[in-house]
Amino acid sequence: MVLPKLSQSDTEARKSHILEAAHRCLGERGFSRTTMRDIARQANLSLGGVYSHFGSKRELMRELAREGREKTGTLLKPSEDPELPALVDSLVRKLEAKDCLEGVRVDVRLWGEALHTPELKKLVLEAFANAKAPLVEAAKRAQSRRRISRKLSPDSIGRVFLGTFLGLAVQKAFDPKMDAGECARVMAYLLR
Repeated sequence: MVLPKLSQSDTEARKSHILEAAHRCLGERGFSRTTMRDIARQANLSLGGVYSHFGSKRELMRELAREGREKTGTLLKPSEDPELPALVDSLVRKLEAKDCLEGVRVDVRLWGEALHTPELKKLVLEAFANAKAPLVEAAKRAQSRRRISRKLSPDSIGRVFLGTFLGLAVQKAFDPKMDAGECARVMAYLLR
């Protein structure tokens, strides 16, 4: 029996559905304990249905990392000329979102896998660079307004604040009860 070919939009929707299922499985079970069969079951598809869109679990991981890279480009959507404290507050408060915990757990697992997978490492580093860029620009503006010493590297300032966020994200993965709002208030205080 020959099945009808999916349209381009249906194919993209199916791939997105599979990626969501993979995201849930990886968030719950981790990379090594998740099988393609688990993902197919979560997506309510046949194993062949999953393999027709993704040839391997590694290919799925690469696609999740690519999605992560694209999402970090919109992580800090500045309205207009935002101040560094507002950007940092916005970033830390993202950890309060309902769907954050699963995403953070998948991110932590992707980072671990990226340590020994060059293609994933490249995507993770691009995601970090995307998230750091608005922080660097805000640091430059703060320096031009003499709110931060010009002796400090804007790139290093961006890295420190991104590193703080990533550290809080890791803590959230291990301790879902962590109060991101309180952490945001602490960051605001430190920035003053």
